Amino acid sequence: MEGRWLTILTLWLATAILGRCENGNAEACRELGFSSDICSNCVALSQYVDDAELTEDCKRCCAETSATDGGSGKFTSAVLQVCKHRLREFPTVQTFVDEKAGKFEGLEVDYRFGSAPRLILKGAKGQKESLRVDRWKTEHIEEFLNDKLQAPSAA
Repeated sequence: MEGRWLTILTLWLATAILGRCENGNAEACRELGFSSDICSNCVALSQYVDDAELTEDCKRCCAETSATDGGSGKFTSAVLQVCKHRLREFPTVQTFVDEKAGKFEGLEVDYRFGSAPRLILKGAKGQKESLRVDRWKTEHIEEFLNDKLQAPSAA
């Protein structure tokens, strides 16, 4: 019963926060603690809260904040750090590494002993964003990288 109340409280709080951001006020998003990295939180939110409208509100706030930060929100490269020996503990990440990682130019899989699955995104101006992906579904990792990683420029 306690878990249900926590879920209801979380949903209510997220709705209140994102509802204020939805009005096109990126400043309100920043005041509430959201920055351009909210995009990764939107993916996580969709895993725990089955509410498509709430997820879309989150993405809208993400886009507004990224636009006001003056950037495209895109990164030039990414590193997926994971421990090769622990990979089987994270079947969705293992599926991504085995079946999807090769299609992303600019993505490197770095096997680091003891590391929990973590994406490290790197921008052209030296900015970095790092987030854990150990509980993400394969398709969410793929969607996130499609959204955040720049397509290679034509030569």
